[in-house]
Amino acid sequence: MTGLFSLTGKLAVLTGAAGFFGRPFTKALLEADATVLLLDRKSGQLNQLIEELVPGYGRARAISYAADLYQPQERDQVFKRVLEEWGPPDILINNAFDFTGRTGFNIEAGRPENTTYEQLEACFQSAFYWAFFATQALGPKMKERGRGSIINIGTMYADSVPNINKLYAGTNQFNPPGYSAGKGALLQFTKYSAAWLAPKVRVNMISPGAFPHPPEGTPNPATELVLSRLQQKILLERMGKPEDLIGTLIFLASDVSSYITGENIGVDGGITVTVT
Repeated sequence: MTGLFSLTGKLAVLTGAAGFFGRPFTKALLEADATVLLLDRKSGQLNQLIEELVPGYGRARAISYAADLYQPQERDQVFKRVLEEWGPPDILINNAFDFTGRTGFNIEAGRPENTTYEQLEACFQSAFYWAFFATQALGPKMKERGRGSIINIGTMYADSVPNINKLYAGTNQFNPPGYSAGKGALLQFTKYSAAWLAPKVRVNMISPGAFPHPPEGTPNPATELVLSRLQQKILLERMGKPEDLIGTLIFLASDVSSYITGENIGVDGGITVTVT
């Protein structure tokens, strides 16, 4: 069984590598013996992550590529460089998303009665377009080479939504409508691309539940009131930690899941199971 979960000799491309999920994802892939190409627009944080990894893993298996995926030219160029320098990856993890006011998170302007076209566009870009264009650039090459696993990072809100009138009442927290819509598009694209790239490349999605960012990791940390309301719905009675996603990530990246494609796997502590 150990061999089935091994990523020895495999190349992984990870977007959003310097972020909340990206950092533990990177370490997990390295622990599984993969070589990881780290993509992020935060070049400073990306370089810091690389320096943290060097003592344990060396420089040969963690390589950084700084690119702002909002910029089409940068986006296309970074995937072109990956193919020129490494060839098709074995694993593509579409993890990047913009959790800022630009997408309407935790600001009054993000509420549905105030949402702008620009906010919706930013949500769809980071929730769906970034994954689409990464898959478009690398997926056919993976299929042509004859193998591969693509993993999209979604959310429980891709096929359910928060009760915004209750969950956020009395707070300045807010989950914008474009987030659910964009991640819902990603869910459908997961299924579409599973059919498109079959039978050689598998495409699946992981949908985390309530995984609050630490206060130092976001300009708008979740309030204790919102967290307590969420926790009351979670069957396992605790919030998620990024490490809770690692098992599912390695499972889908490795050969042990070789007969699974087009699926959405919820990792949410059971929050979406009940209706009350």
